Amino acid sequence: MDDVNLNYDVWCRKIAESRDLDDLIRHFREHVCEHYERHNRGDPISLDVRLIGVLNFMHILEKKCPHITRKDMLFKLCTYCKNHKDGPEPSFDVDKFIEKYDGPIRKFYKYKTK
Repeated sequence: MDDVNLNYDVWCRKIAESRDLDDLIRHFREHVCEHYERHNRGDPISLDVRLIGVLNFMHILEKKCPHITRKDMLFKLCTYCKNHKDGPEPSFDVDKFIEKYDGPIRKFYKYKTK
């Protein structure tokens, strides 16, 4: 039996390696809204079908940019949620994580502390 996860990862990596980052981003930007606008609002599965395209792009971009870590993504999510007071309370101390984070994107984000 084929390994779906392996096949998916390998193919996404090949797509990422064969495309220029600017082209991937341009294509992603053009199609995110288009995917949403095209879904049939009367059919609940239609949005899922459109979101799969967006999720595929995201996975390909993750393969294209392996230098962006989960810590970087969590830091960005923490600063966004903290600054916008949006979303549920996390299960960890956001201020402590922000304070200890020492990744490269730290200098680009302003964040509020308690």
